[in-house]
Amino acid sequence: MEDEKKKKRNKKKKNKQNKASEDDAPAVAADHVTNGGNDHKPTIQIGAVPNVDANSVSDVHRDNGLDESGLEEKIKELQDQNNAHVQKQASLEGAIKALISANDISVIKQADFEEKNKQLSIEKDSYMQKETDLEMKIAQLQHEKDSWLEKEYSSKETIVKQNVDITRLKMQVRSRICSSNFNR
Repeated sequence: MEDEKKKKRNKKKKNKQNKASEDDAPAVAADHVTNGGNDHKPTIQIGAVPNVDANSVSDVHRDNGLDESGLEEKIKELQDQNNAHVQKQASLEGAIKALISANDISVIKQADFEEKNKQLSIEKDSYMQKETDLEMKIAQLQHEKDSWLEKEYSSKETIVKQNVDITRLKMQVRSRICSSNFNR
């Protein structure tokens, strides 16, 4: 409620000051027309505070509910708030620096992980190539084994046939020897 009253008073006060400035504008303009000549009229600058005595200033302060101790309290309060904001800003800046540092570390770690991942991918490809080469070698050796087994089987068959032939020939030779001995 008091805040609203203060706002209304301040608004009225500003309106009065603006109106006074507007009223003084022709006087200022007239002064410029005389090229600085002194017509015994005081020069009033727009927005300048008119000369008033200390009592009227005190009255204005009292009307606004402000006195010197209240102003000092308000100044101290604002300084305390400012100090708190400065401390909070410093704290936030420290937190920002810590986060930037953590971010930099995580970026470095990510780059390291990506490099390690790339290296492991290359190793994996190398192992997969070795695996393929070994599988081909196994298939080749299996084929050679099958070929050797086939040759071995064929050789055994040949040996058996030759043994049969040898046995048959031995029998024939014995038979001829026996028949030649018998014929004699």
